[in-house]
Amino acid sequence: EFFYRVKARKQITILDTCHSGAAVDIYQRGVLAQEQAVRNLYRNIGVVVFAASSATESAYESFITKSGYFTFSLLYALSGDTMILSDQKTAMKLYGFTSNADYNRDGNILVSEVSQFLQEKVLSISSGDQTPQTFTQGLDFPLYTTNQNTTSLDETSQLIFTPPNGINFLQDIQYGTRYSTPNNGELYLFDYPPEVDIQGQVNQIVTGQPFQWEISVKVGNLNAIIKAYNYFQNQKNYALLTTTYSGTGVLLIIIVPSEEYQSAQSWIIPAITGVKIKK
Repeated sequence: EFFYRVKARKQITILDTCHSGAAVDIYQRGVLAQEQAVRNLYRNIGVVVFAASSATESAYESFITKSGYFTFSLLYALSGDTMILSDQKTAMKLYGFTSNADYNRDGNILVSEVSQFLQEKVLSISSGDQTPQTFTQGLDFPLYTTNQNTTSLDETSQLIFTPPNGINFLQDIQYGTRYSTPNNGELYLFDYPPEVDIQGQVNQIVTGQPFQWEISVKVGNLNAIIKAYNYFQNQKNYALLTTTYSGTGVLLIIIVPSEEYQSAQSWIIPAITGVKIKK
């Protein structure tokens, strides 16, 4: 839950301690314990935890590098020998390190590539006594890039939301905000960066939910596509509305109990049209 409160789009935790894999186990149990609907709504693009060892293992240090096997391998994974001190180059050759973790040589060193590199190298140089662990949630992304064509994460729209009366802030979540609404409902407003497939996000939420209808309304100079679904959760029926705004990464989700849906009409459309995007 802590990660969902953090507004950073990509979050990395690095633990180079003995038994640090226990933290990975905790993160994994936390994700599994969440209901599917919450996981889908809160799904983020990049939460990563790198741990130096499993929950039952020690994390070892090298007298040659004067650093931990894990930290030495992580630095080399990202930078090759450019950040390796002169007195560590002997260890580099001894351990068989010849290149960084950019396995496909595309100029981007991805989380998955670093994870693979750490698994291979740390396990090897520790003679099998230390097994790095990685927890990831969301999409793969570069930890380091030399590719000048990579899209800046700051290239997002400017979102302004004016909620109708009765819609109140609850909490910041990954890429957005959660609100309470009248009629025992909830509203989620997301502003995804360009690299996120917004339709993919919607599909994850509505998969298996009966589709009801679709309409298009004009919001400023944008077309807002509203789709309605029946949503069943915890033995209860809900009305679920998703709204996407053409040419943007903005997604608005409204969930209200089915029996409250008609009464909620007074604020649903004002909420949808209360979204303004300055591009």
